[in-house]
Amino acid sequence: GSAPSSTTPSAGTTTPPPGTQTITISANFDERVFPTSCADGEPVIHAGYNAGYIRSLTRFSLSSLPSGAMVTGVSYKLRLLNTYALGNAEVDIQAYNQDGQADPSVDSCTAGTVWTRSANDASPYEDNSIALRLPIGIKTFTLPSSANTDVQNAKATVDRFTLAVSENGMPTSNDLSEMESLENTGTDEPKLIVTYII
Repeated sequence: GSAPSSTTPSAGTTTPPPGTQTITISANFDERVFPTSCADGEPVIHAGYNAGYIRSLTRFSLSSLPSGAMVTGVSYKLRLLNTYALGNAEVDIQAYNQDGQADPSVDSCTAGTVWTRSANDASPYEDNSIALRLPIGIKTFTLPSSANTDVQNAKATVDRFTLAVSENGMPTSNDLSEMESLENTGTDEPKLIVTYII
């Protein structure tokens, strides 16, 4: 992740409390997830349906978040590259395995563990979101306050945090969203933006 940087509020915005800092963390692992397999090392990740449901997840190191920091805001930033078929994807975004602390790189894909843990939260951060539809470009999700607590706890426990994007059980109409992965050369790989106070 990048070093902490101060932010200058634009006109009409609320000035953050003194001592507030923001860090932007690039994903250090991501993959597409199928019921009994996973695909890593590819230039894109997907969420939706295309001859079967597809989910994606992204893991972030929290090493650049100071220990003991109070997290006051979390955003998830993706670059939408394309949509397919009707382009009417509806997605959920949740902490992987509900608290974001499990490591998907060691969980079993063939046994379906990664698949299950990518969509097992009845109250996800984003529910039935239509944000991963056209137009293409940067999509930033401002996550609810529950994500602040989850990231803070993940920092204290495992020093990493993983998010999952799932298809929300939408109809099999080939509605698929395609996002840039960390393997895609450029600057728009998935990012976690964390605001905190020491």
